[in-house]
Amino acid sequence: MTKARSGRPGGATLALLVILAITAGWWALALWPAGAAPPEWLARTRAACFGSPQGGLPDAGGWILLPSFIAMGIASSAIDLGFITAIIQLAPFGRVSEYAAAQAALIGARGVVGPFIGVGLMNLGVSQTAIFVLGTVLSLLAALVLMQVHAPGEREAELGT
Repeated sequence: MTKARSGRPGGATLALLVILAITAGWWALALWPAGAAPPEWLARTRAACFGSPQGGLPDAGGWILLPSFIAMGIASSAIDLGFITAIIQLAPFGRVSEYAAAQAALIGARGVVGPFIGVGLMNLGVSQTAIFVLGTVLSLLAALVLMQVHAPGEREAELGT
């Protein structure tokens, strides 16, 4: 039996609200107009956190990348949701936690080993462009392999076969 959901917000909702409040405060700190001479604490904080020049507002050099960082964050969260959904759909009945642990271990190993492989290739004289193309080809190959995987039908999922 499953418990009925209450109408109260849960821990995830509260965490999301805290993250949004911190983000809004961070942006306000970065962009709020402080007049011709901002207080010393504000100027130091902006310089430390955002690379602000003496004028006050953050340096535009890094901020130009903000749209790409937003897109990368959205894509990364979509990939994470896809991983979780795939595990739930494809794991046999009662073994979801084992599959999730194996997937997390593989992603962790890739995150630890991958940078060393990239640096090693660069030390061997391979160009950054070639390394990027190799990574893109491997990602596309992985996507093609995953397209061959099909989720079990409802009856198979119920029976755990």
